[in-house]
Amino acid sequence: MTRILLRLGRLVSIFCLVFTGQSVLAQTVSNPTPLDFQIETFVLSNGLQVVVMPSNRAPIVTQMLLYRVGSADEESGKSGLAHFLEHLLFKATKNYPVGFYDQQIHRVGGQMNAFTTQDYTVYHQTVASNFLELIMQLEADRMENLIIEEPGFSAEKQVVREEIRQNHIDPPSSQLYSMMQAVLFLHHPYGRPVIGWDHEVNQLTAQDALEFYQRWYAPNNAILMIIGDVKTDQVRLLANKYYGHIPAKSNLEPLNRLSDPPLNMPRRIDFNSDKNQDFRWQRFYKIEFAKKTDSIPAELLAEILGGNSNSRFYKRLVIEDKLASSVSAYLDTSYRDYAVFSIYVTALRRENYDKIEQIINQEIDAIKNTPVTQEEIQRAQTSVDNAIIKSRDDLTNLGEYVLIGLATGWQLNDLQTWSTKMRMIDAKTIQLHAQQFLKLENAVTGTLSPKLTVE
Repeated sequence: MTRILLRLGRLVSIFCLVFTGQSVLAQTVSNPTPLDFQIETFVLSNGLQVVVMPSNRAPIVTQMLLYRVGSADEESGKSGLAHFLEHLLFKATKNYPVGFYDQQIHRVGGQMNAFTTQDYTVYHQTVASNFLELIMQLEADRMENLIIEEPGFSAEKQVVREEIRQNHIDPPSSQLYSMMQAVLFLHHPYGRPVIGWDHEVNQLTAQDALEFYQRWYAPNNAILMIIGDVKTDQVRLLANKYYGHIPAKSNLEPLNRLSDPPLNMPRRIDFNSDKNQDFRWQRFYKIEFAKKTDSIPAELLAEILGGNSNSRFYKRLVIEDKLASSVSAYLDTSYRDYAVFSIYVTALRRENYDKIEQIINQEIDAIKNTPVTQEEIQRAQTSVDNAIIKSRDDLTNLGEYVLIGLATGWQLNDLQTWSTKMRMIDAKTIQLHAQQFLKLENAVTGTLSPKLTVE
């Protein structure tokens, strides 16, 4: 049911935005280019935010419903509950039996899926545009009428536990990632896996899931996005028809989460596994930005250090010293509370780890001590802009970027002007970001190697 979400590293920019509805200001982009898209948004009386991205490229439509709740909102000891509930939403409701939802989507040749992260849960369907009303009716029904009961609950628990085993316990790379996240976020709930710890998932009850559903699944805790061959007036009519009657919940508690204390020391995890054949070196930096737009210089910093084959890391590690076969660096801003700056290196052999780490540290220190060149900045800006343009080829991905941005603290205006602001970043600002955020005391470094054999 779930899929791995491609993390929102680069947000989409330069949209033609038209705002309508209560307490929303109207804005438009002057002289829009063929690459601009229209976005319209309004809010229902029950608090449901509706975002519409019309496009007549093809007679299809995608509905995405995002709930502002994820694994970071689970009670201690009940990890995996948000993801488990995602599975259960494909079961019975008071109006429809088990399997009805799937059958109706497949009957019209549609596709459906869902995914859960630390901060949000998303359900989405894609169908021919003349079936928009069908998918809105089905999704609205799941918002208020879900049934959670035996024996379906226990059966689905075994499905989830098998998913944990196959995707998170058995793969060595997943084990290392989970441990590095747990060490990086020592106190904050981002430190536990979205899918949950198996022993805690095994103890979840149907009542746990029902209470979580009743607490968080509400129109005033959701964003509805409709993308494709639609008219905004049509969406407004259908949204009011199927979602408008669902009452808002007045007892939605603020998402007060624990924050991490300063640890003031670097951390390390080295993992050898007989299931692994590669030599991997990786590092995660935990970053906290005052506001989302403050992350833009760090995007360019990641691109300059390890974004492509022209990057500093790649030239040193792959081309010159021939210590690695691949290297990458990127900034993940799709978290609500923090961001993570990640570096991944595929080493050619175990003996290269120390030298790789030395070079990584040298290149970071070099930027801290000497500003990057204007040529590097322009090359990074062009690379990021090209990625943005390419992302627009898939309207659903484009809509997902906007949806996740809205759920994690970005404003539509920020998305609109992202590329413009990126073009204004100078070398001094990038240097300051390297000095402020790429500190070893804010990082965890990990290695993954084949298990050593003793002859």
